[in-house]
Amino acid sequence: MSKFHSTINRRDFMKALGITSASLGAMGMASPVFHDLDEMSQSGIGSKRPWYVKENEPGKLTVDYDWALMKNPDQMKTMHGGGFLGVLEGRNGFCQDPNSTFRQTYGIQRSQEIIDKAVQILHDGAATNRPGYQVRDLALNAGAVTVESLPYYKAAAGDAGRRNNPKWQGTPEEAAKMVWTAGRFYGASDIRTGEITDQEKVLFFTRDLHNVPIVFEDSEIGYSNSTKRVIPNKKYYSISVAIHMSKELFRYGYSPMRYAANLSRYRQWRPIQMALMNFISTLGYDTLGYYELMYGVIPAEASALLFGHSEISRNDNFLISPDWGSVQGYFTLLTTLPLAQSKPIDAGISRFCNTCKKCAESCPQQCISYDNEPSWDIPNSKAVPSAPTSYTTPGKKTFHTDAIACMSQWVGTAMGCGFCMGNCVFNVNSKSMIHQLVKPTVSALPILNHTLRQADVLFGYGLTPEGDFEKWWDMNLPVYGTDSTFNSTMGGYNK
Repeated sequence: MSKFHSTINRRDFMKALGITSASLGAMGMASPVFHDLDEMSQSGIGSKRPWYVKENEPGKLTVDYDWALMKNPDQMKTMHGGGFLGVLEGRNGFCQDPNSTFRQTYGIQRSQEIIDKAVQILHDGAATNRPGYQVRDLALNAGAVTVESLPYYKAAAGDAGRRNNPKWQGTPEEAAKMVWTAGRFYGASDIRTGEITDQEKVLFFTRDLHNVPIVFEDSEIGYSNSTKRVIPNKKYYSISVAIHMSKELFRYGYSPMRYAANLSRYRQWRPIQMALMNFISTLGYDTLGYYELMYGVIPAEASALLFGHSEISRNDNFLISPDWGSVQGYFTLLTTLPLAQSKPIDAGISRFCNTCKKCAESCPQQCISYDNEPSWDIPNSKAVPSAPTSYTTPGKKTFHTDAIACMSQWVGTAMGCGFCMGNCVFNVNSKSMIHQLVKPTVSALPILNHTLRQADVLFGYGLTPEGDFEKWWDMNLPVYGTDSTFNSTMGGYNK
């Protein structure tokens, strides 16, 4: 322990500076002093879960998984991933490339009709000053994200940042606290960590979005060329990063403003990832990052589930956090730095989804299951019944969303869709008293789930009316303020 590490409390610290309680009250602030990152990590700062959130054993989720049925997914075949073909090279638009999975599955002619209609929606909205589609709304969305290349792999060997310093040594628990502290400093909302087991290697993609095979090799560092993207055969740990998005803007369902909230997490992820990669490399360990702004070599939601950020929802395309609700962005950074295991959680959320069905009711394409119980079976799409379900991965007992119908809604609005996430009963400004009472009830007394859903006591409001787009600009709300509230002029949203 360094000589700088002191147990002096805040009151004594302020007395030493000669600041009285009166002047302290006038200042309205008092801050502890940290001399180094170790002291900061041990200061008690941390992400403490509510009392009702239980931790399961590693690998035990609130939905059933059969690792024997699962297989490494092909990112080229995923419905959403294939939509960015062409966009990443700066040409065409989302799902406009005829080789994308959506175009090939839905049909070139039928999908082109959807795309043409979406383009017309944007044009007409700007031309007629439609609320939510005006030029300033489109500008907000355009500034939310920039698609550009990222470092794929960063190795400590030869890194100038280390300057021949010794490799950092410490326990996995110390490393996890240190990464959490650094990640929060760089801008992450929360961080969970854990080991990628041999069993969980089935989560790695087999191809990237450039149709390049992803392979494991006995290589000291990772690299990529036109024929392969190489992952070194090493032991990897996951840094699962959560980034808050605007609950308020997600209540706009679909519009440039909601899409701005959705895309903002990528803009925020870029500097966080860069900072963490440099941080860990300087410690003497390797990192494996995203090869595109939006895509890495392992599904981010898998890490968020395995390491305790959240639980899976009825719509299996998004997760729900007991702390922050349905509007969260998740990212995964892989590293060779040994990190302590964050455990998966059980807050009663997945069980509540069995009863709720509000997201299914709000879905414009009715692509979310109304079944009462989850299933292992992956149903064919109602939009294209003959299409194989290779765009999703077996081995999950969940409610399987119709990904083709969902993608048609995404493409058809030109700005994606967030009806399910915005309408979710957990998308609330959750610091109010009623929500602090209801969420423990959901966790501890699932027998009341149906009653709570019928009473709508969790939510109490639906999507924001389109006319309120204009009001949003006058509210001065933080774009990614998780617990900010609308005032009374917005229809009493400050629940």
